[in-house]
Order: sequence, then C-alpha cells, then structure tokens
Amino acid sequence: MPDAHIQLRPQLVTPRGGSLADYEIVFRLACKMGMGDDFFCGDTDAGFNHILKPSGLTLEMLRAHPGGITTHIVNHEKKYALRDGPDNKPRGFATETGKVEIYSERLLRHGYSPVPQYIEESPNQDAFPLRLTTMEERSILSQPAS
Repeated sequence: MPDAHIQLRPQLVTPRGGSLADYEIVFRLACKMGMGDDFFCGDTDAGFNHILKPSGLTLEMLRAHPGGITTHIVNHEKKYALRDGPDNKPRGFATETGKVEIYSERLLRHGYSPVPQYIEESPNQDAFPLRLTTMEERSILSQPAS
C-alpha cells in the first residue's frame, strides 16, 4: 500500500465582503432549497469527515496535527471490478444498478430526463440571466511520502 500525506489547508485570511468558500455556498444553498439532509444539514465539518472516513482520519485529527498525517491508502484503479461480499459479486459503479447507466431511474424520480439530452435556453432567460455552476475540487496531489 502506498503512503499518503494528508494535510488540512486552513483558512489563512478573513474573507472580504462576506465572501464564502464554494462549499459553504453549496451547503447553504442546499439547505435553503430543502436538501439539507443530503448536505449534512449545512455542517461542512460533517461533510469533510464523510469524505475522510475511508482514510480513518477526521478533521479533529488533522487539526491536531497541522503538519499533516502520513497514512497508508488503498487506491484501486478498477474498484468497480473488485469482488467482495458473501456472494463475491463485482462491486460495480456508484449507481443503483452497479452498472454504467445511460438511463437513470434516479434522475427520473427527481423530475429530470432519465437520458442525457440537449436543453433549450429557458424562456425566462432575460429574467434570470445567471446560472450557478460548480466544479468538483480535486485534492492537491504531490509526490508520495517517503
């Protein structure tokens, strides 16, 4: 197993003008839209602990070690193909079927098209000209700890 050095990047300066980190905006917006249960009721620390859980680390541990913690990690390139459980079936993808889904029952249940499609601009485009877009923040990766 390779080693990884995990370090918390704390806020260094006070935000100006009431600005917030992207994740704070997303968590607050989700709560306002009634989706707080899916976003740890707005508790960003709980969200980060959820992400850290597979590593065995917590935010509290990282805060107690500002220089970071070196730990063993398991990274399976094809984790969807791993076999586990009593039936030894492949783990699959993070979908309800465990397979790549072109048609998604989950999207359908949430009122979206179950298949990818082009969506015309909204007729309300002039009244609501802004769109919220976010990106998936990836961890900063560097050389493995030696």
